[in-house]
Amino acid sequence: MLVQTMQLDTNLVNLSSLLGVRGHQEVLQHINQNAGGSYYGSESDPFRQGFQTFMNQVVEPIRQASVKISNVINNFVIKDEIKCIDSVKILAKGIPPKMQLPIIYYEPVRTMLDDGAIDGFGIDPSKLAKDDPYADMCKSGVVDITTDTVNDKGEYEVEFIWNSDDPDLTPEEIMNITLTREFIDKFLKDETTKYLDPTNYPELHG
Repeated sequence: MLVQTMQLDTNLVNLSSLLGVRGHQEVLQHINQNAGGSYYGSESDPFRQGFQTFMNQVVEPIRQASVKISNVINNFVIKDEIKCIDSVKILAKGIPPKMQLPIIYYEPVRTMLDDGAIDGFGIDPSKLAKDDPYADMCKSGVVDITTDTVNDKGEYEVEFIWNSDDPDLTPEEIMNITLTREFIDKFLKDETTKYLDPTNYPELHG
């Protein structure tokens, strides 16, 4: 048995490597800037190959399994309904199964799923329809009151859209989906959350 001992400066430890986080380089650089260091897994690490093998073959499969188990448990505990998710606090409590498709079909989230950047509730993007079945429903009856939409008499037009293949939802459920999507827009732009996966909070996205 060969044991090699090294002394390292804790300021050189890469937090993302210790946690087994995988993602784009810009995400890791963002973490390194805040946590400090870039030693483990770098060219200067003599144990780099063994370390990466350990992370890929041991840590990552365990992490993926824990995520799946957590999702299954949440599905039993969380009330399955079309609910409004408009805060990080509510998101952290879990996403009901009925809210998964309205979220995953939302354009910015769907793009991330197609790119393999998010967990996406374990949904295979190739099994999804090309178009967002909730888009027209969320736009229906919505109008921005501006000088362009209001005439000289102070009147404006409201467009309602119905499709024969629309999901069967109540007006309240449609509003809950709309508000949830507005929250996701903010979530993906806010400096404190834009690197996190909205479908697998609080994990980082790729």
